Amino acid sequence: MWPFKDSPRPELIVEPAIPSQETVQVSDPPPATTSHTTLDQTSDAQRPRSSERLSLPFVVRAPIMMGAAFMPGFIIGATKGATAGGDLFRAENAHRLPTDKSGWYQYHKTKNYRSMMSGLKGGARYGAVCVGWWSVFMVTEEAIDRSRIRLFEDRDDSHVSAQRDVASTVMAAMAASGMYSWTNGLDHFSTAKVARTALRFSLAYGVVQDLIATFRGRPPAYIAWLRS
Repeated sequence: MWPFKDSPRPELIVEPAIPSQETVQVSDPPPATTSHTTLDQTSDAQRPRSSERLSLPFVVRAPIMMGAAFMPGFIIGATKGATAGGDLFRAENAHRLPTDKSGWYQYHKTKNYRSMMSGLKGGARYGAVCVGWWSVFMVTEEAIDRSRIRLFEDRDDSHVSAQRDVASTVMAAMAASGMYSWTNGLDHFSTAKVARTALRFSLAYGVVQDLIATFRGRPPAYIAWLRS
């Protein structure tokens, strides 16, 4: 009950409700789909193939080929060194051969040790010589390749970078054989024999490299010229 009887009862003032503003959620536009071609998605036909010999850069190919040249050189040198070491030991002890069983045991034990050490030294020496001359050959071959590429780089030709072929290999082998004959003081007959050996080796090695390059899709310039 209202406390004052005569006073009018105030009316309740109801404020109009403020309409709530609806929050409009604006979604971000979908990202544009761009086609980025990665290296994994690129087909093998679109990937650039290396024009290096054996498809390996020179800094990678050189240690591999030097190791390949050291192994046969070590085997040949070790065989010759072991034989020479055993013969030398027998010659040094020909005047004092043992007379009993224990003496012969020590004799053969010492001879085998001398042969083994002589074989290791001879193998390391001969292997190092082979690595040295092979390095001369590889550096000369790479220098000829780069000189030929630079010589033809002004031409508008797609085969300028394909100048690594058997011709450079033969020229490098003949140059290395000439240096070997000169440094070792060989006569004319020995020099001609070394040159013939180098020619046969370089032809076989160069043709093998050209075939590998052709099968990998980067044929040398003369093969591409023969196909056209």
